[in-house]
Amino acid sequence: MPMNTTLPFLLLLMGLCMPLHMWGQASRAKEVTALSAIERDIAKGEQFLRSFKNDSAKIIASNAIAVLRAQNKMDTPLGIRAQLLEANALERDEQNDLAIEKFLPLKQLSRQKAYWDLSAKATLNLALLHEKIGRGERSLEFLQETEGLITQHNFDSIYPYYAIRMSSWQRIYGERDSALYYAREALRTAPHFRLDLEEAIGHMLMNMLLPRDAVAQRMEHCFAAVQLYRRLEDYTGCS
Repeated sequence: MPMNTTLPFLLLLMGLCMPLHMWGQASRAKEVTALSAIERDIAKGEQFLRSFKNDSAKIIASNAIAVLRAQNKMDTPLGIRAQLLEANALERDEQNDLAIEKFLPLKQLSRQKAYWDLSAKATLNLALLHEKIGRGERSLEFLQETEGLITQHNFDSIYPYYAIRMSSWQRIYGERDSALYYAREALRTAPHFRLDLEEAIGHMLMNMLLPRDAVAQRMEHCFAAVQLYRRLEDYTGCS
């Protein structure tokens, strides 16, 4: 009776394919693990930036960008976050023109990819930068664009920083009553999201905006801001 060679052939084929299949799974698992590590690093870098550890944030951003560029992932949410971290660090270093050059394409890319939260964050930073260099009308346009994104997508956690930026804009270019309103909005909403920096800036704005003779209130806000800034200096881990 002739021997059936089909079964041994199939078994041999399975033996050859299984290692390849397992290798593919291992490779994908390794990539996911590496991306998770980069995501943790970027979150740490974002916290370093909030804690005024700018040099550490820049190092993390540079390393993350190098890895993500090599993997052709610069247009992913993680890639854009890494580039936003770099641009934010440039703004902190007062490299305003270069920061604007970084933020503008990130804003557009985020819109194209429908990463609306990242687009809102880039737009808010552009509002800050244009306020700093005296382009009040352009700054206001970015603020209004951000307001639309916050309203449309319910970005409640972004609203406190929007309120900070709007209060600052109104203080310089607009009306004091409006500046006070948005400073109070920042103080009302920031604690819900444990945004110590936004809350601290809100207190500092209140200190600047209240009448000179409101000495007791201004001192309360100043003291609250100092306490929050002290907390931020020790704030190195949470994301």
